Amino acid sequence: MERDKQEKSSDSARAVGQVISVPRWIIYFQGALLGVVAATFFVFGMMVGSLTRGGSTDETRWDCQVTGQVLCVGERGERGDAGAVVLLLPRDRRPEKRMDGQSVNPNSFEPLNNPVIDFIHASGGAVVRTDDQGRFDSFVQAPNTYFLLVISRHQAKPAGRSLTRSEMAALGSYFSSVEDLLGDQDYHWQTRFLDSSEANLGTIQF
Repeated sequence: MERDKQEKSSDSARAVGQVISVPRWIIYFQGALLGVVAATFFVFGMMVGSLTRGGSTDETRWDCQVTGQVLCVGERGERGDAGAVVLLLPRDRRPEKRMDGQSVNPNSFEPLNNPVIDFIHASGGAVVRTDDQGRFDSFVQAPNTYFLLVISRHQAKPAGRSLTRSEMAALGSYFSSVEDLLGDQDYHWQTRFLDSSEANLGTIQF
């Protein structure tokens, strides 16, 4: 009986000897450290997800209404260039295969089932013809940089006028034949950065 008591007492002593005393502040510190680590990884995950989506998602873009008027100046004064074609080509979006420019020339414009128009609209740009007073109104995605090309319907290209190398390179990356795109018509070309909900391009004269 006494021997049993001695064995139990010895077991209890060994158990007590195996217990490690830890200060309470260490436990609190470990808990806080785990919380900081968890919060850090959460923020890191949010940053990685944001960078993966990129900076040009639909959430960061909006519709920009683009308006203006195209005029022809002649002996009878100014008049609206009805049927002129206005193209806003996204500078950073090029087709995998160059397109047929004849389908958007003012004299052979195809308003329906036109792959050129479909691609430009899908890329955030626009193709539109002017009304009987030469006015146009369209929407593009902003902010973005566009090549603005206006092809006159009634004004012929002056003798000796030709595209610059940079203009030819830009249009040549979109269209298989720049000659079919412009024909014998006069044109206006410029680069525009649009970063607002409205953009009035003013009056474009030929």
